[in-house]
Amino acid sequence: MLRTTYEDFSIHDRWRAIYRNNPRLDELNDRIMDRMLHYAAPPAGALFLDAGCGTGDHSIRITRRGYECFSVDLSDTILRQAEKKIQQQGLSSKVHLSCQALENLSFADNTFDCVHCRGVLMHVPDWQAAVANLCRVLKPGGKLVIVESSKASLDAIVVAGPASNEEAVKAGRDPRGDQNFGRTSMDRLFWFASQILITLFDNSMRWVSASRKALPLNFWASGESRQG
Repeated sequence: MLRTTYEDFSIHDRWRAIYRNNPRLDELNDRIMDRMLHYAAPPAGALFLDAGCGTGDHSIRITRRGYECFSVDLSDTILRQAEKKIQQQGLSSKVHLSCQALENLSFADNTFDCVHCRGVLMHVPDWQAAVANLCRVLKPGGKLVIVESSKASLDAIVVAGPASNEEAVKAGRDPRGDQNFGRTSMDRLFWFASQILITLFDNSMRWVSASRKALPLNFWASGESRQG
C-alpha cells in the first residue's frame, strides 16, 4: 500500500514545488550537512547509506564532500528522477540507487560507516523495524543520523516564509516565500531561522556525545534508555 502511494507522481510533484529549487532551503541544507559531517566525523572514503533518498539531493551533498553513497527509496518514480539528476551532476559512479523498503534492506550487516535518514521515518508506519534495519547495516562504531521536522519547525519557516505553503499554493503564489514580504526581510528571516536551527542541531549532537560518555556502555543497546 505504501509503495503504491509513493508511486503517485502528483505527490512528488507537490513536494517538488514546495521543497525543491529553493535557494534559502538549499543553503540551510548545505549547512546542516556540513554540521552533520563535522560531528559524525566519518573516515576518509567512508561508505554512506542515504535512507529514503527521494530525488537524491542529500546523496549529492554527501558525494560532493568526498564520500561514496548507496541511496535507497521505496518509489521507482522518484528514483528515476534521482538518477537523472545524479547523471547531470556527473556523480553516477559515486551514488548507487536501488528501490528498497527501509524495513527490509538487502544490505549485509555492518556495511556502512554512516547512515543518513532525513524526513523519512514520519512516513513509515513500522518505523521501529526501519530503525532496527538501519542499525543492523551500520558498522560497529558507525554513526546513524536521523532528522525529522514538522510544519512548526524552523526549516518550515525557511521554506514558506510568512505564509504557509498550502496558503501560498492556493493563492497562486510561489510557495518558496511571499514576495510581498520583501527580499531583505526574507534574507533576515532565513539567517535567523538557520542560526537557531543550526544551534539546536549542535546542542543535540553535543548532548548525545556527552550522554554516551556519561552512561554505561550497554545503555544504548540494552533498552534502558526507554525505562523510567
